[in-house]
Amino acid sequence: MFENTLFIQKNSDARQNLVIQYQEEFKELAKQVNDWRDSSQNLRPPELLNKVLIESQLYSYYQSDTKRLQNLLFLINLFQGLDDNDLHPDTALRTLLEHTALAKNLDQISKDNNQIPIITVHQSKGLEFDTVFIAGATEDEFPSFFSIRDDKLEEEKRLFYVAMTRAKKKLFISSFAQDSRGYSKSPSPFIN
Repeated sequence: MFENTLFIQKNSDARQNLVIQYQEEFKELAKQVNDWRDSSQNLRPPELLNKVLIESQLYSYYQSDTKRLQNLLFLINLFQGLDDNDLHPDTALRTLLEHTALAKNLDQISKDNNQIPIITVHQSKGLEFDTVFIAGATEDEFPSFFSIRDDKLEEEKRLFYVAMTRAKKKLFISSFAQDSRGYSKSPSPFIN
């Protein structure tokens, strides 16, 4: 089904060389993304979005573009209006993102304009791509801690199936062995 697929095995020389070669270039970004993920546990979605917009410097980047700045403010207001305060901040964020189209309309993305859509599994329903990457297929991520806690494992299995079946030619599934706090993590049980 997936022809010419290159599998870089965990602890392989090729994988280790790639990590060593590029780790410095992504260190600051990884630290910032980990901080935002940690903040999602205690900041309400609108507060988290505001933090991301400030720290990513998107606010300052669009200061001279009134229309874009208004779009960012509209997005924060949308997050405030859709935030379910009865839910844990992380669960509220996941629920909110399911209902918010943060990616461009994928039907309008041309194969010629050299763009790679980065979307949620929910946004991918009904779509197909030549190559799909499922990142973070690790315990407590996929399936999420909250889906296990809230007894929604079957829904997470369906989502994983949806994610895998979006690939027409190649499917890559990655996990991580250690989280940002240094705790060991196992690959998602869904991989098997």
